[in-house]
Amino acid sequence: AKIEREINAKVERLAGKQEEESAPNRAAGIHDMNKIDQSGVAATDAVTSSLTPPASFASYAKTLEDNMRARQQHWANTPYPYGSEFGFDTTGQEEVVVWNLYFGNVSVAKQTVDHILSYMRNSPTWAYHGGARSWGDVGNNGKYLATFGTGAKDRGQMHYRSGLNMIPLIEWYRAFPDEIFVLEIAMGAITGQMANVDAATGAPSMMFHAVPHMLEFDPHSGDFGLGFFG
Repeated sequence: AKIEREINAKVERLAGKQEEESAPNRAAGIHDMNKIDQSGVAATDAVTSSLTPPASFASYAKTLEDNMRARQQHWANTPYPYGSEFGFDTTGQEEVVVWNLYFGNVSVAKQTVDHILSYMRNSPTWAYHGGARSWGDVGNNGKYLATFGTGAKDRGQMHYRSGLNMIPLIEWYRAFPDEIFVLEIAMGAITGQMANVDAATGAPSMMFHAVPHMLEFDPHSGDFGLGFFG
């Protein structure tokens, strides 16, 4: 009962703060999507700015938003809104979380964030802390086929999936800043992507080979750019 009272009090404080901050904007006919909106969700700066262009691009902005709303509604009606083109892959979650937060569907965003946390965890080892394991891309992007012909799976850490999955985690933290656990994992993913860059040459690696007989970065950059973008 005490916890419930504390939560209700916090919600009331947030609602009062939102009312104070939004009143001047409403009077001026402005809705700032960077503030907490009625669903309690902070929209990303990048998405917001892309949808508030000069008047000459207003029709393009509306088309973009309508298209993304259709995608968001599809995800909202799908039992498992997250996923990629392969069952072992862990990409594509970033847009599901970002756009569901943007359109106010917190439950679908949370479902996807929880899914991410099932394979990206807090760990005292840097290669695993926020590291989304790679199970296949080394065959077409890497140089060292560390487990080829053995029947064992690749153990590639800090693959670009880590950087991309950082996006939904950090956006969830921005909306719910009490979720420090999510921030810790997101920071691990960010710093892990930076670790893929050779300090001496600046050359990037697609991932770190974590199999015991390797324990080194792959010489090929592969799809490192996606993770660095994250």
